[in-house]
Amino acid sequence: MGDTRLSATANVPGTFDYTPKKGTALEVHTNLGETFSIYNLKVVFIADKYSNYKTVEKTVQITVLPLAPEDAEPSILMEPEPLTLRSGESAQFSVTAIGQQPLAYQWFHNGSAISGAGEPTLKIEDLGSNDAGDYHVVIANNLGVEESKAVALTVLEPPVLVSGLESVTIDIGASHQFNIVVQGSQPIEVEWYRNSELLSGQDGLTLDIPAAKVTDGGEYFVRLKNDAGEHVSDPVKLNLNIPVSIVRGLVDTTVTVGS
Repeated sequence: MGDTRLSATANVPGTFDYTPKKGTALEVHTNLGETFSIYNLKVVFIADKYSNYKTVEKTVQITVLPLAPEDAEPSILMEPEPLTLRSGESAQFSVTAIGQQPLAYQWFHNGSAISGAGEPTLKIEDLGSNDAGDYHVVIANNLGVEESKAVALTVLEPPVLVSGLESVTIDIGASHQFNIVVQGSQPIEVEWYRNSELLSGQDGLTLDIPAAKVTDGGEYFVRLKNDAGEHVSDPVKLNLNIPVSIVRGLVDTTVTVGS
């Protein structure tokens, strides 16, 4: 094992208390089958009595790795982990390995080598659907080669309305359906609105208006939601052809000629 020095500082007088105590040997628990061990280091700062500062504490993790034999082939201690992220975010895969130096790294995406990806950490900026898939890394030195497990990168795409929502004019009593096509990561929640009011129970890709009434006329829009975000469509109009009707009755009348 090697020696590592960690220190803490404060801008007021006081005392630092460490757990585990300073000078404690941190070892890999090989007897428990571990290839590396993680310790929590807790630091508590107690300000001198004459100061008006609170006691503060901080906990950090220390990962202890075994020393690599000088004549060893690569050996992976910490495998990369699968990730689920939203479109536009950044992804980072990491691997920790030991073995005779230098170690050469090559990352792969769906079985194809990624150009320029030759470090223990792989960073992918501005994620898109093309970045989704399986990733693994191959590590090599003069004595051998070690390949990591393949892990999945899932990229969640926000919902998008593709088609199916257009303004229309129909007769009173006629039927009409709004049939929308959407894209994005499933599941996608659908909400229909008429004149800015939520239509209760209407949560499918089809809005059925079986026999249009006067109250069915107006503006319609749809709200789409999933784990990556939401999309609110532009409103469209359902116009109704309302037949002419006599609102006041005709009555018999008598008039004088010339009047």
